[in-house]
Amino acid sequence: MTAFALARTAVLLAATVFVGCASDPDLPRAIQLEPGRPTRVTLHQVRERQTFLLQNASSTEAVDFYDGDMPPLAKIAPDARLQVLLDIFAEKGMFTPRPGTVPADARDVLTVEHAGRSWIWARRAAATAPDQAAFHEARAYFFELYNQSIAYHTGTAVDRQRLKAERERAQRDADAARNRLEQLQEKPR
Repeated sequence: MTAFALARTAVLLAATVFVGCASDPDLPRAIQLEPGRPTRVTLHQVRERQTFLLQNASSTEAVDFYDGDMPPLAKIAPDARLQVLLDIFAEKGMFTPRPGTVPADARDVLTVEHAGRSWIWARRAAATAPDQAAFHEARAYFFELYNQSIAYHTGTAVDRQRLKAERERAQRDADAARNRLEQLQEKPR
């Protein structure tokens, strides 16, 4: 990719991320987001064992998404911005036919799930630098959108269990204190 094309793509992404415009007509469209239907884009970093997830906002309510079984690094992204990301992925070659499994030497894995289908794109340890350039650019665009999306997680399942246990303990203490006060009020002085 030429420096001019890379700069054009960067300006396009910045403009669409901040303004939320439709994607540039020059970008190919391999997937069309459908409002209300979930489309997920994940980036799994194999060594770090971290999975970042973006899902289109129209497919879920934030309360349900963040209080559900979503991993801690899951976020909701506006549909228009996620569509631009998918269009950039198409330009970078994400949706060309690839093996449907993750290679054993994968370092990072981008996955798109849409309409019952999945596309997997892996950065491999053995791949040459020219083979990885498009993947690195796609990953950078993913992180740009991911970092601009706000998450409202309430913590891990363990944190929620601890909070629930603390609330129950506080309720027991309050009930015991109320009972004690009632007993003291009933006793003649």
